[in-house]
Amino acid sequence: MLALFVWKGIRARGGSAALLIGGRWGNVRELLRDLGIAALFWGAFGATAWCIHGLLGEGHEKSVDILLPQTGGYVQRQFLALSQPTWVAIVLQGLVFGAMHAYQGWRAVVTISILGMMFGALAAWRKALRVGMMAHGWQDVWAGWLSHLPMVRFG
Repeated sequence: MLALFVWKGIRARGGSAALLIGGRWGNVRELLRDLGIAALFWGAFGATAWCIHGLLGEGHEKSVDILLPQTGGYVQRQFLALSQPTWVAIVLQGLVFGAMHAYQGWRAVVTISILGMMFGALAAWRKALRVGMMAHGWQDVWAGWLSHLPMVRFG
């Protein structure tokens, strides 16, 4: 249903997935800038996830975080159309994304909601999804390799 919601929203506004993601880089400097921002964001994301897990404690929920998407940039745009303040759209898309993970338990919902809001804020700042997509990809790849280390568990 969420994919249909996104597809219909893009088509209704005459947009494209490429435009939503951020289009093409104009030069190598733009690419390097986005890679740098994604790397910094990924570090902040990991630190935030680690802090949340420290505050809430590790749950006994089964985690499939590395298999599931963690961003909601387009959903944020839809909420922005309904509620003008950007921060409201960021919070709403984060809460919706967290709620979609309710089967993982309340700790996962809280964690994923907060981390989803971080991705939403990044998408709002950059006005594109590509930087968050890069950070998300790194998270997915590295979470599996590093999750066995107790101090490095992200998300």
